[in-house]
Amino acid sequence: MRHSKLFAHLIAITISILLSQPAQANDNIFFQLSSFNHSEPIALKALNESWDSEFTAGEKILSLSQIELGFKQDNWQISLFQRFDYLVKFSKDTSEFIYATENKLPLEENQEYQLELESRSFAASGVKFAINSNWQDINWQLGISYLQGSKLTDGALNGVATRINDNDYNFNFDVDYYYDNDFIFDRNIEQSPQGYGYAIDLALNSQLSEKWSVRLFAKDLLAQIFWQDAPRSVVTGTSDTKTYDEDGYVIFNPVASGTESTEDFTQRIPIKLNLSSTYRITPQHSIKFGYRNLDVAEFYNLAYQYHTPHSRFDVGYYLSAQAWSLSYQRSWFKLQLLTDDLDWQEAKTLGVNLGLSYRF
Repeated sequence: MRHSKLFAHLIAITISILLSQPAQANDNIFFQLSSFNHSEPIALKALNESWDSEFTAGEKILSLSQIELGFKQDNWQISLFQRFDYLVKFSKDTSEFIYATENKLPLEENQEYQLELESRSFAASGVKFAINSNWQDINWQLGISYLQGSKLTDGALNGVATRINDNDYNFNFDVDYYYDNDFIFDRNIEQSPQGYGYAIDLALNSQLSEKWSVRLFAKDLLAQIFWQDAPRSVVTGTSDTKTYDEDGYVIFNPVASGTESTEDFTQRIPIKLNLSSTYRITPQHSIKFGYRNLDVAEFYNLAYQYHTPHSRFDVGYYLSAQAWSLSYQRSWFKLQLLTDDLDWQEAKTLGVNLGLSYRF
C-alpha cells in the first residue's frame, strides 16, 4: 500500500510540474506510442484462438508495448507511461505439441516431445525523468523510471509428452513460476501482487563524420521490480487423471502435486538494445542499418531514407522477421508501420511507432 501511495504522489508531483512551468520557446509536450509484436510459430491473432493458423516450428513469442506522455524543457524531460513486456521462449517440440493438441492433430509416432518454456513478462506504469547533454562528439540521454507493477508471469516449465494414439497422450512436467494469474492450474488468487521498481535507460548519438552517424539505445540497462506477496507454484503436473471431449480427444487437465505459496520476489527485467548506423549518400538519400536485441530474439534491418527540407520517408526490411516497414517523419510527427503480411490476421510480426510533439 505504501508503494501505491508513493506512486500516486509522484504522479501528482509530475502533473504539478507540468502545469507550473512557464511557457518558453523551446518547451514542448510529447506523446509516444510504440508496439513491437513477433511470433515465430503462429500468426499473432491465432495465439488467442487455439493456434488456428498456418504453423512453423518456432521458439519465440514477444510483445513489447509502451505509451508515454511527457513534458520537455531545455535538456530535461519528465513523463508518465504504461508498458507491457511479454517475453516467452520455448523449444520447437513445445510449439509442435501445443499446435497439435490445440487443433486435435495426431502427434508424431515414437517421439518424445521435450517440453521447455520460459516466460519473463509483466505490466507496469510509472514516471520517468530524463536529462540530455553531450560529451565531446557524443549526445547522450539518461533516463530513470519508477515502475509500479500490476501483471506478472515469470518462471519456467520443463517436461516430456508422449503419444499413445491419435487422440491420446501422456505428459509430465515440472513448473516453478510466479504469477498474478495461474493459467496452468487455475489456482484461486484472492489478491493480485503489487510490485515497485526502477529502470535505467541510456541513449547515445554520435556524428562520426559528415555522412556517417551512429545511435545506441539501451533500455532497461539496470531494471527490476520488487513484488510483494507474489503467488508462486513449484509443482509437478501429470496426466494421471484424464478427461476426453465428445470426439474422444484427451483434454489437457493436469493433476498437480507440489507447493503453492505467496512470497516476495525480485523480477529482473532483461536489457533491450537498439543499434543503428546511417550513411548519408547525398543530401536527399541515406542508407540505414539496424540491429535489435530483445533478449529472446534478435532482429536485423536495412532501410532506405529519402530526405526533404522538412521531412523524411523510410522504407525498410527486417531480415530475420521477413517484415517490411514504412515510416514518415517531420519535426513534430512520426509514424512507422511494420508487418510481414498485408493481411493482419495472418501476420507474425506487427509494429507501430507513433510520436507527436507540440512546441509552445
